[in-house]
Amino acid sequence: MDPNGFEDVLNRFPRERTALLPILIELQEAHGYLGAEAIAAVSRHVYTPESEVFGVATSYSELRFAAPEGSAVAICTGLSCLLNDARELAASLTASLPPGYTVEEHPCRFRCDRAPVAAVGEQYVDRATPSSVLAAIGGSGAGGAAERDVPLAQPGEVRRLLARCGTVDPLRIEDAIAAGAYSGLARANGMAPAAIVQLVQDAGLLGRSGAYFPAAAKWSATRSYPKPRCLVVNAEEGEPGVFKDRHILELDPHLLVEGMLIAARAIEADDVYVYINGEATTAAARLQRALDAARARGMLGEPPLRVEIRRGAGGYVCGEESVILSSIEGERAVPRLRPPFPVEAGLWGRPTVINNVETLCNLPFILNDGAAAFRAAGTAEHPGTKVISVSGAVGRPGVYEVPFGTTLRQIIDVVAGGAAAGRTLRAALCGGPSGSLLPPALWGAPFAPGRLDDAGASPGAGGIVVIDDAMPIRDVVRHLTAYNAKESCGKCTPCREGTARMRDILDEPSGDARQRLDELAEAVTAASLCGLGQMAPLPYLSARRYFPAELFGASR
Repeated sequence: MDPNGFEDVLNRFPRERTALLPILIELQEAHGYLGAEAIAAVSRHVYTPESEVFGVATSYSELRFAAPEGSAVAICTGLSCLLNDARELAASLTASLPPGYTVEEHPCRFRCDRAPVAAVGEQYVDRATPSSVLAAIGGSGAGGAAERDVPLAQPGEVRRLLARCGTVDPLRIEDAIAAGAYSGLARANGMAPAAIVQLVQDAGLLGRSGAYFPAAAKWSATRSYPKPRCLVVNAEEGEPGVFKDRHILELDPHLLVEGMLIAARAIEADDVYVYINGEATTAAARLQRALDAARARGMLGEPPLRVEIRRGAGGYVCGEESVILSSIEGERAVPRLRPPFPVEAGLWGRPTVINNVETLCNLPFILNDGAAAFRAAGTAEHPGTKVISVSGAVGRPGVYEVPFGTTLRQIIDVVAGGAAAGRTLRAALCGGPSGSLLPPALWGAPFAPGRLDDAGASPGAGGIVVIDDAMPIRDVVRHLTAYNAKESCGKCTPCREGTARMRDILDEPSGDARQRLDELAEAVTAASLCGLGQMAPLPYLSARRYFPAELFGASR
């Protein structure tokens, strides 16, 4: 007997630990939350103690353990939405929602170019107003998973990865092929794997996830270890203010399919896993459809390469590469100690390459046009283009593609349209919630790793949130610090305790606040286990350097 109806879900999955997170996600979708009975049923199915199942489940922020009470209207309170009156929207709705509805504040919904954003159930309301949210509640709104905006190409852009976005039907492989898709894969299939690696090395392709490690070097290191090997595609993109990968996956999913098949051939991978953010529903569905269409046309080889899409379930830390490996294996979403590195011992101990979406999407261009053509954009040290997400107080928020070396001022003032009407720009947050706050005086710096200021500020994954005087710099730093503290996985003490203490000091500063924050920032940076903790103090440190009076006040 199965009075709770769990077996309908459980029977669709193998009785293996690796199926743990997919089962939990499916059960929550079917029943609304994960109660004690559900945890026990999953425990029995995957032969894992209930305590471990519960430990895994509670490491993901999107999983719920109690039935929701009533209906909620979710208001995004990411930085871009806060800069576009999200607080005022929440206050107005709190006073006007019909009975049975409540307002909930949620972190970034990754639709930052359409701020402020609300959600009524699964229906998004972009550029939300009280009236449009109330219309969505009444069933007459025009929200939902609307198509991404495709801004017109702007002076200074070089569109390679974005070339087909908005010009082809993402649901039809025929459209993509007619526009040139899979011709790079055809060339790769006629080359030896080592020759593909050499071509990518000649092109100088750097990873685009924020560390900018040479792609070919990672591939060569993995190839130095015996098979079986794995390729893991990092499509988590859980960093507030960054939404470029979703843009590509929703508008041109075949670009990623082609890129990952080229990479899989280069490293001679036996298995490919694509790890997609749990909220990126449209992106995941379109990628699955594109993958199925490519498989039906024989593009995955014979026998077909095994490619599986996995979904995350919330948590900024899930973008860290070792966390992705643990998540796929059915473990808690916490980082691993390194060494060994994934290239030596990654997924289930196999040599593993982890590349992000944008990195792999560069491969079709390189295979089609060659290394010299790829280097024709960008700089000698940082060749190629960078896809960027621009949001906040600008006139044309959106996803753009610029050569490395383009100045931040060109991006903000020309590509993104400069200040929105009636707004005065004060700073740009580059690199996400663990990035640097840069004043306009520094916007002449080239957009390239380590070049945004003389302290080595980096573009990170390519998120730029432009800040105006509607939000004090101190409030910005406090918001980012609180976010990083909340998103700490808790595994290491410096990050877990240090970020929380930094938040508390910013809440109630005393005369020695600067010294205490400096000491905590040094400890968190030096001793945290992964990049989230190591970089979490950057908003404070950059504000301390460039906006000291606003951070501490004239008396401090």
